[in-house]
Amino acid sequence: MTDYMFICSCSGVKEKSAKAFKILKPDAEMPEPLVGKDRMRAVADRMPSDSNAAKYIQALAKKNGRFAYYVSVDDKLNIAEMYDLLTGKRLA
Repeated sequence: MTDYMFICSCSGVKEKSAKAFKILKPDAEMPEPLVGKDRMRAVADRMPSDSNAAKYIQALAKKNGRFAYYVSVDDKLNIAEMYDLLTGKRLA
């Protein structure tokens, strides 16, 4: 599995999302934060465009406003887990 942390470049979001991740996954190593929608699109572009993960990540990159997402992708490029780190809600 591959884990990603997608974060907007807004002030304070990186720190808040790091704290939220540690609450959500206390024993897991935090993935490198990828800041900005361009980084999200770059990750999705490296995957086959018809894969589940690429579709989800492209959709997240189109949303406006502040964001921080934790996304776990399995070996078949399906979303295993996805959380909105700003609200603490599981999305998938």
